[in-house]
Amino acid sequence: MLRAGKQRYIRTKMVLPLRLCLEGAEDHEATFAHTIDISPVGAQLGGLHTSLQPGEVVILQHRHNKGRFRVIWSKQVGPAERRAGVESVAVEKSVGAEINVWGLELPKSEPGGDSANPSPDTSFATWLQQFK
Repeated sequence: MLRAGKQRYIRTKMVLPLRLCLEGAEDHEATFAHTIDISPVGAQLGGLHTSLQPGEVVILQHRHNKGRFRVIWSKQVGPAERRAGVESVAVEKSVGAEINVWGLELPKSEPGGDSANPSPDTSFATWLQQFK
């Protein structure tokens, strides 16, 4: 298990609209949220108006892509807003192959790499250069 604060993947600040539903809940009980930052295997969610508990599984939908995510942490950040960290459940079931719910190609840190100090060829700025 990773120590607190150690991430396996580089997190990219990106706001994406999401539809969120607790696993097993009816589709009409879905709420809306957004991402604060994303990685190939998880995200920090914002704009939540419902309480999520660590260990709960939620279905996130971005555009036409859906994925199952486990809530890792949740906290109150304002009088009517919560944030939560989620990790894809598919990561546990696959070895090295993640399902890309975001529909984006994201930079990955190298195995054993330090995401706080990514190597120049895996930095967000380098990744962004391919679109210029």
